[in-house]
Amino acid sequence: MRDNLQFSLQRITPAIEKLSSFVFESLFDDDWYMLRFFESAGGGIGVTDGMDRTIAVDTGQFVMPGTLPELETFIAETRRDWERREVGIEGFPYLVSNAGILGGSPTIKGTRIETAFVAYLAGDLSAEELRALYPYVAEEALSDAVRFENLERETLAA
Repeated sequence: MRDNLQFSLQRITPAIEKLSSFVFESLFDDDWYMLRFFESAGGGIGVTDGMDRTIAVDTGQFVMPGTLPELETFIAETRRDWERREVGIEGFPYLVSNAGILGGSPTIKGTRIETAFVAYLAGDLSAEELRALYPYVAEEALSDAVRFENLERETLAA
């Protein structure tokens, strides 16, 4: 792993710990202010939270400035997910996990239909029968649920 990263994890770990504590404290605070990342002097990384709280960390490594906007976007999306208590499932646009619905089990977005249940039914029903059970659910959403649960099936359209 060290060869792939081309830097020592031991060298950067203290910087990550310091930065993480600041980011997580701000990220889940009741008073949310967008976190802004910047390149600090010497090529390190800095974060400011909009309340004039700033931290700069010398990572001992050069920080690619192009990664900072991506990091801001990721943090903002994490905060949005935290506020709505719902997380989209990457690669499955119709599926979410919401801690307040079925204990966080993956469901079809906007419903309480568990993906595992859809996949279970799809194992014994034809695609037409499954769609008939859920006429108000998009066919793509049912397909996502089946694919997510890794049930071997060509498509629900068949």
